[in-house]
Amino acid sequence: MKTNLYITSFGFIDSSGFGGTGSKGTVCGLPERFRWREFSERPYERFGRLDILSKHVLVACESADLPLAEDGGKNHGTGIVLGTQSGSLSVDADYYRSTAEISCGSPALFSYTLPNISIGEIAARYGIAGPNSCIMAGSSSGTAALREGIRIIEGGEAESCIVVAADAASTENAELFGLGRAGHAGASCFAYAFVLETSERADTAHRKPRAVVSWTGPAAVGELDSLSGPGDICRMLMDGEKEKPDSIMLPLATSRSGRGDVIVIESLPERKAGS
Repeated sequence: MKTNLYITSFGFIDSSGFGGTGSKGTVCGLPERFRWREFSERPYERFGRLDILSKHVLVACESADLPLAEDGGKNHGTGIVLGTQSGSLSVDADYYRSTAEISCGSPALFSYTLPNISIGEIAARYGIAGPNSCIMAGSSSGTAALREGIRIIEGGEAESCIVVAADAASTENAELFGLGRAGHAGASCFAYAFVLETSERADTAHRKPRAVVSWTGPAAVGELDSLSGPGDICRMLMDGEKEKPDSIMLPLATSRSGRGDVIVIESLPERKAGS
């Protein structure tokens, strides 16, 4: 890795609750019945119209305490990458059902039959105008999105990048497609958001780095015991009071030999006063 990268903020929502840089709380009710006031004091009139994936993505980003767009201003120095395995599958099923009632299908659902629509919702609320992409790479979608965020910054396309790993389906569609754990409402729904920044950008904006991002050279991925996913990054960062750093590893694509690069996320311990 050529550039020193930090995670400066994060947010999440999953079956355990929601939290991050700006908030922490318990999720109440089924995912399809969320109300924005449960998650944020900042108004967001569009939330009720969003599809279930976009709702989870926006809650994670809001929990990361991202600044809102001001007076139509656009942030061209920040990119967005979304990694999702199921994409818009849940709303696709809802739209298909609507064709039985309306010959042309529901116009309200149609625009959400694209897996990257959540990126547009992030861009609109937070004024992001940098490069963006939606990655669907099976169960590795979240890690692939993190890798793409690193590439965008190292390639000079942006100084920071919002990386989101998310999947969500209504209770009915989760059962239909076999997503999540049977009988556990919301188990198939999650979103984990991170802001990656160069050390220079974080220093200029006086943002506190919460973790440093690097990667190892080719390793025997199958022999590593501590391989993790994006959700583990959030769980590690939520415990920010430790004096010693923790680290987790996320595997990148491997070769036929079972070897490949590994992303390493190391938390930065809280500094005591006067240290």
